[in-house]
Amino acid sequence: MNLSTLDMLILIPFLPLGLVALTWWLPWEKVLDSAWDELPKFVVALYFLYAAFVAFYFKWGWWIKFVLASIGIVFLFGAIREAVKGTKHG
Repeated sequence: MNLSTLDMLILIPFLPLGLVALTWWLPWEKVLDSAWDELPKFVVALYFLYAAFVAFYFKWGWWIKFVLASIGIVFLFGAIREAVKGTKHG
């Protein structure tokens, strides 16, 4: 598989998620629990939507695209809900 420069630029930001997915069986719970609370949901949502774009660009299976986009949309709605909750008065 020959990757062009554009392919590499698209793929590089996706690598951290790929590494976590490949090492799912390692004991990440303590590390991820502490880091997970610190991440804004909006950033996580955009990252999963970007991962769905990567899956679309590289023509991966439809179910991978669906799962990644669904997770991104759920986090996006959660971020919007938190933002609306934070701006309500009274």
